[in-house]
Amino acid sequence: MRCVVLFMVSCLLIVLLINHFEEVEAQKWKECNLRDIFPGKCEHDANAKLRCKEDIAKNFRPSRPFECDCQTFDQGRICYCKKCLV
Repeated sequence: MRCVVLFMVSCLLIVLLINHFEEVEAQKWKECNLRDIFPGKCEHDANAKLRCKEDIAKNFRPSRPFECDCQTFDQGRICYCKKCLV
């Protein structure tokens, strides 16, 4: 009987902890729409998006950008990110 109660309490604690971490994780991501202009051109590969993510992260601290994209124009490239960890 004691083992059953301990098992049930353990399961309840695990469920509560998992639920708490899911709520905390959901609150961290915010829509941020960060944009900035940088020198150079976009290469159409994963490196261009990563470079944009790194460049915007340097300019907009403490936000950590996510879902970034790059567009080339005459004077350089426009980087924009849709979501951020704050």
